[in-house]
Amino acid sequence: PEALPHLAQLFAPPDKRRAPRFSRALRVRSARGFQGWSLDISRVGLRFETRNGLGMGLLVPIEIDLDDAFATRLDLKARVRWCAPAMAEGLTVAGLEFLGVDPAAPQAQRFEKFLARLE
Repeated sequence: PEALPHLAQLFAPPDKRRAPRFSRALRVRSARGFQGWSLDISRVGLRFETRNGLGMGLLVPIEIDLDDAFATRLDLKARVRWCAPAMAEGLTVAGLEFLGVDPAAPQAQRFEKFLARLE
């Protein structure tokens, strides 16, 4: 089992992501009744673990608590792009794509500064 992650990296197709990912554990929750912790985050989305099941294509409002000096809370809309069982029993891993982010909005500017510090 320990070799599987290494083999997956060796034989994985080239990364086609639109933005670099940063490993970061941030609290993620939604008024739709789910919550969890991010595994990584980028300018266009995040991957997170939750105990709640999610449907692919579901549009959800989410809140992300950044661990920056301002304790910024991002209020965003997102789409569930994929979901799968996690390694830990009872958990689901899901990929969310952020939708309709206004780059001129103050929260988007704080988010950009937060990501810039992770680079």
